[in-house]
Amino acid sequence: ASPTHRALRSPPWSDDVLRAQERAAPLLPHEPLPAALLVPSAQVTIKVGDQRTFQTCTTLPCGSSTDFSPVTARAQYVGLHAALFTDQAAPPGFTAADYDSLGAMFDQDLYDVDTRAFGSESDIDQNGVVIVLFTPSVNRLTPVDQCATSVITGYFYGIDINPLFQTDSRSNKGEVFYAMTPDPQGTITCTLTTDIVLRLVPVTFIHEFQHMISYYHHVLVRGGASEVLWLNEALSHTAEELGGLHFEAQGRQDLFSRFAIGDIYNNYLYLEGPGSVYLLPSEGTGTLEERGAAWSFVRWLRDQYGEDLTRRLDETDRMGAANVAAVTSMEFGRLASQWFLANYVSDLPGFTAPARLTYTTWHFRTTYASLHQ
Repeated sequence: ASPTHRALRSPPWSDDVLRAQERAAPLLPHEPLPAALLVPSAQVTIKVGDQRTFQTCTTLPCGSSTDFSPVTARAQYVGLHAALFTDQAAPPGFTAADYDSLGAMFDQDLYDVDTRAFGSESDIDQNGVVIVLFTPSVNRLTPVDQCATSVITGYFYGIDINPLFQTDSRSNKGEVFYAMTPDPQGTITCTLTTDIVLRLVPVTFIHEFQHMISYYHHVLVRGGASEVLWLNEALSHTAEELGGLHFEAQGRQDLFSRFAIGDIYNNYLYLEGPGSVYLLPSEGTGTLEERGAAWSFVRWLRDQYGEDLTRRLDETDRMGAANVAAVTSMEFGRLASQWFLANYVSDLPGFTAPARLTYTTWHFRTTYASLHQ
């Protein structure tokens, strides 16, 4: 199952492009947001059936207005925390029951997991919800010749909530997550069944929602720069894992596997050759192996320093290694050395590792043996 899952994950470079542009934007002088916009407070009501025009990226790197096109979408579900819109140009795919199922998962499960672990989101558009836009524009970002290896499933783009871009034609001036739409006949680029989209978009949402929360706290609340790429991605992969653990606690093993398997697989790639993989990649958001390393590093930190560690990493203007060192009160190099050793001695047969050199949430040797079987 792992190679298939990997083949249908968003390629790392898709996040790389958007996160890098976000980091450049806040370098312009600006002030933190007014206090009135820092707490979600619904002033605008969205109703099922409402129609709205969105600007969507159709060509990477989404860096200029020529890379964007307007689409018209209609609200299909409106809940407590999420509103689902579908591009009217999308091929037939979702049923009303599908929208209700997705909306309920966003509202009742994923929203709570992310906000508990990382903090609150912004509410720039004052509507009290995060908009999920299903649009063929996301499908078009994946070239046909790459459909068999990697598919862009969705994204968040910081310019939508950054006050510096409120007059920019690319900005939708609100909290928007863009998602691929079903395309069972492959009329856009890749052939994507409704079942595939229902499986993958929630995992992408919980990943990208962390990016949205992090951007809000680093850039909007504190007027700084967005989190460095490796740690930003590590935290978003942690969000995926936490979604899996949430469903495991409910006895829903299928969803546990669906949300957690990507991180487990990436970590496996890292553990195959840890001496040749960077924990802090020098550029971009890292290979799958580097993402696996970064995720397991944050997982070990959370096991050692408590569940609120991820929230403290997001609710700050600090970044990267300095952020980790400040939250843990320990020099980063020492932390990395201990984590590296923990990867070997935690749950090592015939050896009792000190608590400092163990994972408590996972027993990786058992997990990988189970997957092998």
